[in-house]
Amino acid sequence: MYEHETSQLFLKVLRPGDAVIDVGGNAGYFTMLAATATGPGGRVVTAEANPKLAAMIREAARMNEADHVRVHEVAITEHAGSIVFGSNGDHDSNGGVVAGKKPGDPLLSDATVTQFIARAETLDNLTEQEGLERIRLLKIDTEGHELHVLRGAEKLLAAGRIDFIVCEMNLPGLTQNGTNQNELRGFALNHGYHTFRLDPDGRLPSLVPPGTTLQQPYTCNVLLTRIDQVSEVWPFVVNTPAAVRILSQPPAATDGSPP
Repeated sequence: MYEHETSQLFLKVLRPGDAVIDVGGNAGYFTMLAATATGPGGRVVTAEANPKLAAMIREAARMNEADHVRVHEVAITEHAGSIVFGSNGDHDSNGGVVAGKKPGDPLLSDATVTQFIARAETLDNLTEQEGLERIRLLKIDTEGHELHVLRGAEKLLAAGRIDFIVCEMNLPGLTQNGTNQNELRGFALNHGYHTFRLDPDGRLPSLVPPGTTLQQPYTCNVLLTRIDQVSEVWPFVVNTPAAVRILSQPPAATDGSPP
């Protein structure tokens, strides 16, 4: 699986008929995973500003007869209009909003990066355009622009219309965008969404309390959701003390043979 923990979460929480929004669709892996999990009765809306990647996702949806997938060639942020977007070289699908650059500034284009003016939209507007009343899962992978994406979803968050948010925690990218994990997590918490660390086997995610800093050797995703939503998907957890685990192990051999 690609991004194992996130893939497991998609398969765990998504149900036939659910609505999913994929912000930063990239090559479409999670879009198509969501399309499979939600089925023909579901709704999958993907925002990808890079025209080549957006075309790739549309083609994947066509080949898989996923008519319930809609792709918007747009950058999601906290305002509508236009924004400077940068895509990396032809063999690198990473890219994102260029922090600190305005549409009227000179654009950079060389062998490693191409900057262009992209259409900007908010999640509140995009959801209204698509007629989505409730979003089961929102995935955000925007190379550090995640807080700006959430600021553009103020109405959705305030009304609790998003059940689960899978959010990339790109610490260097957040710094480049003039923010940090405390601001991002604090904004989510102000709307009732706690931070959870995902489990690679799809088990109960672990709460990261306010004041506890996430340290990670590599950029990865976290889950932002409300406590009641977690208990809906994970209604129980086995609490086994160490003594029981020790007693359940086979006794060690006394004749020198392997246990």
